[in-house]
Amino acid sequence: MVNLKQTKKEMKENSMDVCCNPSTTSNEPQYPWGTRITLEKSSLDKLTIDLAALTIGDVLEGSFKLEVIGIRQVKRDKSDDESLELQITDMDIGDGPVKQPAIKGKIDNYKKIRDGYPSQEG
Repeated sequence: MVNLKQTKKEMKENSMDVCCNPSTTSNEPQYPWGTRITLEKSSLDKLTIDLAALTIGDVLEGSFKLEVIGIRQVKRDKSDDESLELQITDMDIGDGPVKQPAIKGKIDNYKKIRDGYPSQEG
């Protein structure tokens, strides 16, 4: 799978267009506009997702069937733009949050400690 999280350069370039990147002022990971989905109660029921079993930050795995419903290619004087519009037609989300390997938590803690203290080098 490809992680779509934006680089710092991409976040800076996209922050110029606040209307299409509303989370630029939050502490949330910055992903491109249009990559977030919201599931309403009827979809949650069909997928048998129990919200009480989830917490913010949980990672779920799933699979999707997508139908191409739009292809756009725009050529302008100074830039070209391309986009693909997809409709999720079928979805399956696993049995619950993905268990993160224990080593990941240890690495995250190490990074917090490392980044939280000033360098001793100088």
